[in-house]
Amino acid sequence: MSDWKGIFKGVGDKEGNARHITLLEDKRLYLATDSGLFISSDNGNTWVRDDIGGPGLGVRWLEFFEDVFIAATAGGVYKNSGEGWKRTFVTAREETEHDVDAADENSRIIKPVNSITLARGNIFLAADSGVFFSEDKGESWKEFTGAGAASLKIRKLAYKDKLYAATDKGVFMFLERERTWKPLYNGMPATDVRDISIGADGYLWAATNRGLYKYKTSVGSGPRSEYHCLDPEINRIMESFKDEPGINEVQKAAIEYAEVHPDKIREWRSAAGKKALLPDVSVGIDRYVTDYWHWDSGTNPDTLQKGRDAVCWDVTMTWDMGEFIWNSDQTSIDTRSKLMVELRDDILNEITRVYFERRRLQIEMFVSPAGDLKLSLEKELRLQELTADIDALTGNYFSEHLPHDY
Repeated sequence: MSDWKGIFKGVGDKEGNARHITLLEDKRLYLATDSGLFISSDNGNTWVRDDIGGPGLGVRWLEFFEDVFIAATAGGVYKNSGEGWKRTFVTAREETEHDVDAADENSRIIKPVNSITLARGNIFLAADSGVFFSEDKGESWKEFTGAGAASLKIRKLAYKDKLYAATDKGVFMFLERERTWKPLYNGMPATDVRDISIGADGYLWAATNRGLYKYKTSVGSGPRSEYHCLDPEINRIMESFKDEPGINEVQKAAIEYAEVHPDKIREWRSAAGKKALLPDVSVGIDRYVTDYWHWDSGTNPDTLQKGRDAVCWDVTMTWDMGEFIWNSDQTSIDTRSKLMVELRDDILNEITRVYFERRRLQIEMFVSPAGDLKLSLEKELRLQELTADIDALTGNYFSEHLPHDY
């Protein structure tokens, strides 16, 4: 049996901490480390440092697409098409004059890129702040839709007919038609997924904080659902829960209870758009007192006389015509909308996870009832705990709509 042989150690902890390796067809090796990029042209016998982005800049991931290198570093994503490295995506706060080639100075993009993936002819970045993609070989980047995954840390992307994401809250699948990310919780108790890969046999593999899991996908149609099965015994078991609220009903109840429905933002935008039609109204009142007490200008010039009280008032209405084109409230609404989307995603992720954890426990209790009294009580308490968790997120909607025999 062959033994492992060390071919690169590096100097110091950072240089020795290798993160990713890329092997080209010409047998060149590219090694990404916390201290920079190292290249070997002789099967790892000798190494040359490539100071991408400056000496000591950590490199997280490196991919080669056609004739272009794309590297994710601690300071951003760099592109090299044979004329040297050029940063095209910024992931750290710093003075912009140090990098005039930076193509994206969005202040929100301050989280690191964790991996790079080629999918559907585009280059995708998995980052702590979401998913980004490039349609021009890494020259410019756009934010990929974040619906359903706006507040997740994306560790790795994988593609086979559909796009999958490994995140800190589980595995998600992108639904093209709905333009949203759907969590794949069924059967996986782990939430922190570090890496995913799809094999030729259609299995999706997930490396998590609780071990390795695999998931059977249906090529061309996405993951196989547990609710569509030809096995009559499975259908019989699932039929036992048909009177309980479905996941869509529970999610809707959670959204309404938390007041994070998308219609709320639409109403804000509609109201802001109508604001320009309403004028600013001001009412003024003035009292003229100069001649209220005055000296008699007639026959008795030494007599102080009292005059009439003179009071006048006015109403002023003004319109800001600029608000017909742009309302400054839109900026505040955009910020609140982003926060609401993130909150809604967190709520939906949590309610979906708890709902299916409860369902798995129900199936376990139904199929394999515990013979030990203590274990049976523990499972029953856990079922009540999960039910209470769902009620807390739905305002008791779930318990109120359970069958009476629960």
